[in-house]
Amino acid sequence: MRFAVQPSLTRTQPPGFSRHEGLCFDEFAQDSVWIRETACLQLPPVDGPLAITVRGEYRPHPAARGLETSSPGLICRLDGRLVATLDDLRPGPFSFTFTMPPGHTSRSVALTFALRGVFLTNLLAWLGRVTGLTVWQRFRAQNKNRQLRLATVETAEGEIIFDFANRNAPYSAAFARRHTRLGLNIAGFLTPELGVGESARCMVRAADAAGLPAALIPLQLHCKNRLGDQTYAARLQPDHPHAVNVVHLDPPASRD
Repeated sequence: MRFAVQPSLTRTQPPGFSRHEGLCFDEFAQDSVWIRETACLQLPPVDGPLAITVRGEYRPHPAARGLETSSPGLICRLDGRLVATLDDLRPGPFSFTFTMPPGHTSRSVALTFALRGVFLTNLLAWLGRVTGLTVWQRFRAQNKNRQLRLATVETAEGEIIFDFANRNAPYSAAFARRHTRLGLNIAGFLTPELGVGESARCMVRAADAAGLPAALIPLQLHCKNRLGDQTYAARLQPDHPHAVNVVHLDPPASRD
């Protein structure tokens, strides 16, 4: 019997944007993904409320037999709140819709999936792996789990957020451009008169020219130079609200 390692989806976006983990591609259905046991999609911050639709399919696996032939169930939660439970699926497509409430404009939310009814077959898969006994080897393919497929996550209006037929980049670039809140935290010597301070101020001017929101954070380090450039003094703040930090610092001060 031949076994192949199946690639899983890994984090592809910085915190506060979007990531996905616990979902696996295979050759059984190349337009969707399957769940080994649990999975998570991190949805980016959006202007809520937003209605979300998850689409998938129960597709019987030709190699499934015995304990593996029944459909697994699915539990879906949004930040721990139950939004859907699916059981006794029949072959064919399924979908469910829930609403992401307002209040998620500054942070991402976790959409989690957990399979039901797969404890025994997953246990036999584990026993087959650790014992090497032939009688349990067929369960290692997890054909029961592979029958429940996730295809897309989209808005109720049909705008794609995740499309798992796109193996290289499931997260929609078009959705990201429309909804992702971009911003930059610029940390540096923003008032001292020195070259690395002017470097930070140049980046502020560039961000302003591009219309990119920027939070200006003064470095809490001793500086002997005169604090003579007050161009951005009124905008200085201690917080870093954006997902990306750029620190302007010369090598001698990097130890501090």
